Amino acid sequence: MSPARLTDLTASLAVVLAGVVLALTLPAVKPALDADEGVYLRYAEELEARGPAALPDLHTRFIHDRQLWESPPPCWGWVFGISFAALAALSATCHLLTVASTYWLSRSHLGGGRAAALTWLVACSPLWLAVGRRVLTDAAALLAVTVALWTFLTWLREPARRGVRLGFVASLTAALLIKELSVLLAPVLLVVALIECRKRRRVADLPAVLGLLAVPGLLAAGIGVVAAGGPSPLLAVARIVLRSPASNTFAQAFCAGPWYRPLLDFLLLAPVTTLLGLATLTALWLRPGGRNVEPDGVAMTVLLTVTLLEFAPLIKNVRYTALLDLPLRFGAVAALWDVKARLPERWGRWVVLGGVGLLCGLDLVSFFELFVAGGIYDPTSFNLLAARQLIPFR
Repeated sequence: MSPARLTDLTASLAVVLAGVVLALTLPAVKPALDADEGVYLRYAEELEARGPAALPDLHTRFIHDRQLWESPPPCWGWVFGISFAALAALSATCHLLTVASTYWLSRSHLGGGRAAALTWLVACSPLWLAVGRRVLTDAAALLAVTVALWTFLTWLREPARRGVRLGFVASLTAALLIKELSVLLAPVLLVVALIECRKRRRVADLPAVLGLLAVPGLLAAGIGVVAAGGPSPLLAVARIVLRSPASNTFAQAFCAGPWYRPLLDFLLLAPVTTLLGLATLTALWLRPGGRNVEPDGVAMTVLLTVTLLEFAPLIKNVRYTALLDLPLRFGAVAALWDVKARLPERWGRWVVLGGVGLLCGLDLVSFFELFVAGGIYDPTSFNLLAARQLIPFR
């Protein structure tokens, strides 16, 4: 078997493993019908009964019902049928597609071996598996922003590829429609593009970058106006989304904190993988002049840094920063490859296999402890600390 086919098979096994884990644990999920999941289920039931024509009414109801302000605004979700189990299956499918797309879109950047290792680590991510079994928009949004990130990085390297450009526009537009916080990916991509244009002395490409980043926003705004029944309802929903956290008692009690709080939550979720990835990405910043730092390493470091800065004044819920698990796991893979490069080829290969296997095993144990046996619905710091028995809670 050729090395390329072997890495394809290895990555496919990671997707299969994630599917098995989700299939085995989905039946045990208890619906949180008094929380966001119940709101989404009711939205989906009305959309199934009335079709897309129900969207303007759902937006109007959201504007006038203050109890709904603590839940996300109307969204889509009738692809798999209308029941809790069907919508949970939609989230699970989104997780599997995210894992698969991570491999197929990253292997041209990282090479087959590193892309397969990254695929295994994201397949076993406790947070990504957790959102892949809930009736929330997080899994679908994560799929869209992950595809948008990799297609943008590919476009930076090969700007003549029209298909990549279209894939980016479609995925980021979908991300903006699914979850409003996806807009925070655009500044990250702009910073990455600025760094790359400066390094390659291609400042003339900046207008094309700005244009490409603007198109998804314009498309999403246009579709949003149609779905809401006009610009006024859409602006009203946007104002509520921006202002409601200030009066949301749950957000104030459980989702406040310093800028580094998401990192603490990732440490509670997957301590070894997070520490390894964070140490590697931090070391990239400390290299003088960015010497020998590959473009994808720069992009992942920028993604982590800029996103943390963006969320500094916002709600601190690790679900909203789930994409940060990608650079952290990228860093963990980079650390293993760095060790591999310092050893004889045979020993280096076993270090990588053993390291990936160990990290995946620890992360799967964490997933089962926190979300299956522990039954965590929302991975706020309080719930994670209580599950780890780091604070007294009954």
